[in-house]
Amino acid sequence: MIRARTTVLIGIAMTLLLPALGVSRAHAQTSGTAADSAEIKQVIKSYYENFGRHDPHAISMLFSEDADAINLLGAYTHGRSKIQGRMESLFAGNLKSAQRTGLVKRIRFFSPTLAVVDADSTISGALATDGSVLPSRKGLITLVMTKQNGHWLISVFHEMEYPAAPGPRRSGRAGK
Repeated sequence: MIRARTTVLIGIAMTLLLPALGVSRAHAQTSGTAADSAEIKQVIKSYYENFGRHDPHAISMLFSEDADAINLLGAYTHGRSKIQGRMESLFAGNLKSAQRTGLVKRIRFFSPTLAVVDADSTISGALATDGSVLPSRKGLITLVMTKQNGHWLISVFHEMEYPAAPGPRRSGRAGK
């Protein structure tokens, strides 16, 4: 939990300190090339495809060796091998028939080797503890991606579930 808080604090500090260090917002948003954006989108697409194939090894290879991952339930995992182990456990359990789809919403480059990515995500086919199929869950994945040895990898993975849509509004007056 302390590591997760540290990761979040580092992200906030980067957002606040980069302008103070002379990295303008315009520069931060334009320092990535079209090829970088395309490769990042391909990494995310590969994540979804490998999730659908229930391939924990292929998923883990999209992460840096020292990556951090926080799932919808707040479970924290550190390191590529532990992320692979966590995915193996999930695919053997409640995600054994689950599929994941999504779309990259935005990529913000902080440098030629550092980007933050927001992607919509939907998980369908997850199982409840009684074996029944749960409703689809929609959320947002925020990733810190780093370019290492010429390739973009996920260094921080944090997923959040969107709140359920509110029910129908009731009128304040009875009988109306």
